[in-house]
Parts: sequence; structure tokens; C-alpha cells
Amino acid sequence: MPRNDDSQAWPQGWDGHAAAQRARWATLSLAERIDWLEQAQRLASDMGHGAGTGQPPRRAKESQP
Repeated sequence: MPRNDDSQAWPQGWDGHAAAQRARWATLSLAERIDWLEQAQRLASDMGHGAGTGQPPRRAKESQP
């Protein structure tokens, strides 16, 4: 059954998105920001591996028990 409660609905459109993102970013500590940036760099590196060379992207290393 659909809910009609708009108090927890996602905002529509992009208005205010940049300001909201800056506000969320401002709540992070320096260590959290660095961790986020390192994760983003790994993701970007993995997604770009072999770009334009015909090589498939690298797969994440699976942990061994």
C-alpha cells in the first residue's frame, strides 16, 4: 500500500543539491574525507582500468577465508 506521508519523501529535482552536498561534506572529519577520497580514487581507477585498450575492468579481489 503506498504511503502518503511526504515528510520523508526524497526531494524532487536538483534545486539545492549542491548546497546540501556541501553541508553533508562539512560534517565529515578530515580522516573521513581522506577515507572517502581514497575510496573514490580506487573506484575510479578500477573503472578506468584498460579503458580504450580492449581490456576488461579489473574485478575486486575476493577475500579468502
